Amino acid sequence: MMIEAYHADSSWRGKLRRRTVRLAARRPARTPAGPMISFCFDDAPASAAEVGAAILERRGLRGSYFIAAAMAGTDAATGRMADALAVRRLAEAGHEVGCHTYSHLDCGQASAEDAVEDVALNAETLARWGLPRPATFAYPFGDVAPATKRALAGRFALMRALHPGLVTAGADLNQAPAVGVEGADGEARGPQGVADPLHPRRGRRSQPLGLRAGGVGAAGGHGAGRRIRGRDRGRGRATRERLIAGSGHARRRDRDNTARCGRKPHTSPARWSGRLARPLQPR
Repeated sequence: MMIEAYHADSSWRGKLRRRTVRLAARRPARTPAGPMISFCFDDAPASAAEVGAAILERRGLRGSYFIAAAMAGTDAATGRMADALAVRRLAEAGHEVGCHTYSHLDCGQASAEDAVEDVALNAETLARWGLPRPATFAYPFGDVAPATKRALAGRFALMRALHPGLVTAGADLNQAPAVGVEGADGEARGPQGVADPLHPRRGRRSQPLGLRAGGVGAAGGHGAGRRIRGRDRGRGRATRERLIAGSGHARRRDRDNTARCGRKPHTSPARWSGRLARPLQPR
């Protein structure tokens, strides 16, 4: 099975739908308990199941893999796809296996009836592989129509799209944003494309987080991304400053702390990544 190159609906109706669908069937997220990050792979390529998983596991981390069962073991535009055995190994290693549409059906252009049927077939196939019922779902190509979004609402704890943003209080858990980090330049490109609401100057562009996400994205190929949640109070404030350690504000604060304490601030990605990177648990 070969997935053809995706072409979004470029008509004015398509553009209007992509804007207005975010207002439909919303399920606002509560205030997160603290900052967290989740590395996600869509479809997923064999390299994501092998190399990407190994990168995460060496750091004591686990990822989320959104599987389109009909693509398993086939050759796609991004290369060979993980087969059922590789997906089972991911689950056994503690990675999350999330749901996609079975045939990688575009939920933005298909009818709601066809989309729901394809999602149900995918979940049934994952169950036949011996996997637990998926708690999360990712829209193929990140797109969805209002009728399909309403039809799928309530079936999953979280449904992820691809529009850039962070999962903060009030974010729509039925169409959650993500930060794309796929490709060799993912670490530099992804975070700078989002206005970070945790930044002390709200609305200012965030800097790279320094968690080597680009390496994971390059291994995962198509669809690698991350979901971030955080809060700005108490202990979360200290962690927030580590998240934005690339900003001038955090650098000045670190210099001040160093002068007072006589020691180098702990901003090492390896030191912090184990606390910040873990699967997202919607509330």
